[in-house]
Amino acid sequence: MDVSQRLTLHLTHDEVVPALTLLEDGRSQRYVARVLGVNHSTIVRLAQRYHETGSVARRPGQGRRRVTSQWDDRFLRLTALRTRHCTTRLLQMELFGARDVYISVQTVRNRLRKDILRARVPAKGLLLIRAHRVPRLEFAREHVNWGIKDWENVTSLDSVFAQVTDAGIRLYRRSGER
Repeated sequence: MDVSQRLTLHLTHDEVVPALTLLEDGRSQRYVARVLGVNHSTIVRLAQRYHETGSVARRPGQGRRRVTSQWDDRFLRLTALRTRHCTTRLLQMELFGARDVYISVQTVRNRLRKDILRARVPAKGLLLIRAHRVPRLEFAREHVNWGIKDWENVTSLDSVFAQVTDAGIRLYRRSGER
């Protein structure tokens, strides 16, 4: 990493200790910045924060404020678990309708990911209810003796076999749930 890239990055904990040691030894802020290869203003802010608080940790309250409360997050989680085929767009509208909080679809995904809920494609399988099993059994009994030549003329069995197809639908579930 060259110095021009380094000027925009923050100091790591391993760099803060030598910087404070050099400052306490009486070295100038410009000298410390040159030795560490960082911008002068970074060392100025570090020294100011250490002088004011006695620590170099970030002050509380820095960063962007959360749009959702813990109750909004809980509402999203419970709604996603109760209505498994609910999309993030629908969850966004449900939250707005119920709690009058507007958030982006990506924020919905982030909140669900924080609660360890992931969008997964549901397992596909045959939907076999009694109305499907009876015709399938009759079809199998009628065609049990068919050979390869007979099956070559069959183009589609859609009327006999009903398959569930939820193309593009995802559902939110916890890890390990099917």
